[in-house]
Amino acid sequence: MDKRTTIAIAIALTIPVVMGIVLALHHPQKPVMQIRQAPGTTEFVGVGVLLRMNMQTRTVFIQEVISNTPAAEAGITSGQIVSKVDGVSLESKSLAECAGLLRGPAGSTVQLELITPDGSRTNVVELTRQKIKLR
Repeated sequence: MDKRTTIAIAIALTIPVVMGIVLALHHPQKPVMQIRQAPGTTEFVGVGVLLRMNMQTRTVFIQEVISNTPAAEAGITSGQIVSKVDGVSLESKSLAECAGLLRGPAGSTVQLELITPDGSRTNVVELTRQKIKLR
């Protein structure tokens, strides 16, 4: 594991466990970092997406959209790249920082700028955060 990944993991683990534990996943062709819910967590406030970061390109993308959430209702799909949150570029941010930008109180809104996986289209969506139950 390289120094940059080690630092990112250390920072992420100091953030409250509301959004989960950062795991470094290694795949020979596509190293990624992923944010997961902490074991035993059954609900959180958010928009209903699980994020991953491609460590080679440093792009954050949606790994999974949880059903019956604001993201699912807006038609967001896995694979889309998240380039901005509330107008803030995710370039050079850690995965934990990116996840932190999605957090907020239930009922508040967040704006995502999404790029299709092939880079052909950009879309801006505004979502209202809500309490999301995982089980």
